[in-house]
Amino acid sequence: MRFYLLSIAVLAHAIFWGAGLSWLVMPGRWRRYWPVMALTVGLTLQSVVVWAGALLNLPGTNRYAILSEVVPMALLALALFRDGPRRLALDLVRTSGVFAVSAFILAALMFPYAYGYHGLTTGSLGSCDAADYAAGARCFMEFARGDRIGFLGLTEVTKVASVDNFFDFYLKLMHFSPCAIIALNGTVFGCAPHEIIAVLSALFLASAVPIVFWISRDLLGLRSRPSLGIALLFGLSPVNWYAVHQTALAQLLAAQGIGLLTWATWTLLRRYTGAKTGLSLFGILLVAYCLIIGSYSFIVVVCLVPAVAFAGSWTLWMRQYGRFARWLLWILAPLVVASLLFLTRVWSIAERFILFKRYDEGWPIPYLWPEGWLGVVKSPLLHPLGEPYHTLAMSLLVAALVVTVLDMWGRARPLLFRAVCLAAPALIGSLYLAFRGIHWGHGENKSYLAYKLFCVFYPGIFPSLCLWVHLAYRGIVQRLFFWVLLGCLLVGIARVDFRFEQIMVIPPHIVDRELLETRAIEADPTVKSLNLMISDMWSRLWANSFLLRKEHFFPTHTYEGRLNTPLRGEWDLNGGLVRVVLPLTESRPINATYSLANTHSRCFVRVELEDGWYEPEHLQRTAIHWIWSRGDASVRILNPHPWPLRCALEFHLRSLHLKNLDLRLGDEPIASMSIGADIRSFTVPEVVLVPGNNRLELRSSIPAELSSPKDSRPLGFALFGLEVVIRNPP
Repeated sequence: MRFYLLSIAVLAHAIFWGAGLSWLVMPGRWRRYWPVMALTVGLTLQSVVVWAGALLNLPGTNRYAILSEVVPMALLALALFRDGPRRLALDLVRTSGVFAVSAFILAALMFPYAYGYHGLTTGSLGSCDAADYAAGARCFMEFARGDRIGFLGLTEVTKVASVDNFFDFYLKLMHFSPCAIIALNGTVFGCAPHEIIAVLSALFLASAVPIVFWISRDLLGLRSRPSLGIALLFGLSPVNWYAVHQTALAQLLAAQGIGLLTWATWTLLRRYTGAKTGLSLFGILLVAYCLIIGSYSFIVVVCLVPAVAFAGSWTLWMRQYGRFARWLLWILAPLVVASLLFLTRVWSIAERFILFKRYDEGWPIPYLWPEGWLGVVKSPLLHPLGEPYHTLAMSLLVAALVVTVLDMWGRARPLLFRAVCLAAPALIGSLYLAFRGIHWGHGENKSYLAYKLFCVFYPGIFPSLCLWVHLAYRGIVQRLFFWVLLGCLLVGIARVDFRFEQIMVIPPHIVDRELLETRAIEADPTVKSLNLMISDMWSRLWANSFLLRKEHFFPTHTYEGRLNTPLRGEWDLNGGLVRVVLPLTESRPINATYSLANTHSRCFVRVELEDGWYEPEHLQRTAIHWIWSRGDASVRILNPHPWPLRCALEFHLRSLHLKNLDLRLGDEPIASMSIGADIRSFTVPEVVLVPGNNRLELRSSIPAELSSPKDSRPLGFALFGLEVVIRNPP
């Protein structure tokens, strides 16, 4: 219930923030449809207010968010004064169907959280972006731009390109707008970032639904009900649900920004009668540019491609080159203003592209076949359909394309032309990236880039691919074909959406109670600095976001803005699989998963998993972690002192079948253990750790084997925990 209450609150809050401004920037001809833009405009205004607060060095939204509510209140008061409450209320009623669809999408996305969790939290299908956004949100909630306390001022760790501190990393290079919106709404509703990110991720998709409706209605000339149906299908598309549950917040914001921009630029060309038309659309173009630059600054380079494709083709056909030049000036003028407002982000776009070349960001995502463009995929991970369903889906889509083109060629050719201009440029770019990734092999994650480019233009692509809804108003044969196609599409989408709901009840990653308890470290004055020795990236990034007031260091390059450096922390924060127990109070357990070890202790050692391991795994809602070996595997124990230390080792292990494991310290065998399908604990009571690196090797004469046809990994044994207990100080 708390998720639904918060969802309703943030939805209403975004509408409140956008109501007045959307009425003001909507051109007079379409002003009665201002509610369609209210969600997107409201989110943009929230972002701009936090941007101003950061530039003015204000001490975080916790200090000024409530006061900032005066801004939308004043804009709404102006709209009420100019148009009257009755007129605005009628406008809201007229567009209530669109908001009902948005609310339905929001409720559907929140269902697994509301059903499965008692408290507010955030989960993920696999991406760690949520933790990254949480760290940025905390910067804007609790700190001023000039603050350099704790992690914020740790230049050696946080330096990225020309940015030398963590706050400016989010201001200039990272996705600013999502973090800003999280910060402002988190403050207003009294939520920490981890409590509101899942809700806002769903809201960002729900707020794109009205933009898709408006593109369908105004640019493609569809009637209201078909446009509403297309908007509903867009909101239910697994392509978008994948983005929501991977917490791709900037992508979802940029998509609606580009959709809004495309409508405004096309409308300017179609309805241009002089400077008055350009001025009437200036505000809405400015809003679109601000949202794009604030979220995906680098996408501004290609955000005008559909508009230029439409305008260029139209100009060549009509030969009105002067009109095209004036149109170009009017669409670039708001871009100049937005660039001046977000000048530091615009200057950093070149650096952003350099970083793209330096790091192969993202993860492999299956390429979308044409039926996947409409959301018909095999699984929540966007795998393509298998046979014979793939062939059947392709046949239906080709038939729909042929029938639609033949039906509209004589009576609605301009609409076909607009649909091609909306969809073709982005599809060509996405297909090019896919081809480059498959055939040229430039980086493992080109499929990720292809997916991202496709998705930011998806609000224009999706309705363009749904022009077959025109068939519902034609002859009996066309109507029959329409209902068959619609039924297949609904079944394909609903099947995968249902699977999303099942997975997200217990997602692969979640901010659980054990992870939340690490926040107590930040309030401990005896802990000055930390080394984050947590094995999995999800937990390590969330610990980073929870501990910004402490200096902390990373043994690996965790993410941008979190470089690997010498480990200078006074304490090691161990988590997941490894626990170091020192004598007396030199180690502090936080819970069953996380613990601190004092690096200045005469008994301190550092334990790291070395060779032969897969990625760590975690059973959600429990403190159970494990990691599978590829076969034989090793553990490194560093004794940084010039004297030897005595310790006991306690292993918790299992394997697929009964096997023996031999434990060796360097070249010497020290123990042998028998493990099987159940988790077993083994203790080696006495091990001497010499100064320097001590390599523990776990070997078996039985090779690794496959566990099931669905898992292609050869598995040796699973480590569920290793505890190193130092006996006594020297």
